[in-house]
Order: sequence, then C-alpha cells, then structure tokens
Amino acid sequence: MRASTRRAEAIHRRACLRVISGRPHLSYEATYVLASILPLALLVDERSWLYQRRHEDARAEERQETLKRSQSQWDRSPKERWTHRLIPNIRLWIERKHGEVDYHLTQLLTGHGYF
Repeated sequence: MRASTRRAEAIHRRACLRVISGRPHLSYEATYVLASILPLALLVDERSWLYQRRHEDARAEERQETLKRSQSQWDRSPKERWTHRLIPNIRLWIERKHGEVDYHLTQLLTGHGYF
C-alpha cells in the first residue's frame, strides 16, 4: 500500500471517528459501520470500476438504484404519511421539469400550514 493511500485512509478513519464520537481503540470495521460510511478502499474500487465503464450508463444505472432504495425507504417510513399521500413516487417528483418549491408549498405538502 502506498504511503499516500495510508495517509488518506488515516484521515478518513479519523473523520469517521469524529462522526460517531468514537475513540481510536475501535476497530476499523466498527468505525465505518457505526458512521454509516464505506471504507475508503471500497470507495476507491467502486470509483475505479465506474471509471472503466461508460460513464453515462454507469451514472444512469447508479441513479436508478439510488432512487429505488430511496423509494423503498420512503414507502416504509412511518413519518410524513401526509406528504407520502401527495408524493407517492419520488422519481416522478425529482425528475419533474416544472415548478419550484417555496415556503407555502412546503407547508402544504408537509401538512404544517394553516389551511
């Protein structure tokens, strides 16, 4: 392993420890899991793999996978059910080509306004 890679991983781990308010005696694996952050080596491998593929296709596929995971979380979440009734499909909402969200629309969509 190159010195620059070791240095980058040490900085990355320290940042993860700060996220979880952890102490240096925690294992690397536990640090990354608790911080909900992938290890730097895996992130480097992933980026390398994406670079080797056609960028447009890889980005589109990754965006679709991210949207699927987000939709799954949105459907399972017990919070903000009023907003879920109004926006059941995240992909359609995110990819819309018109309209802006302002204070009043936010109040309406979240059910927090006086209407």
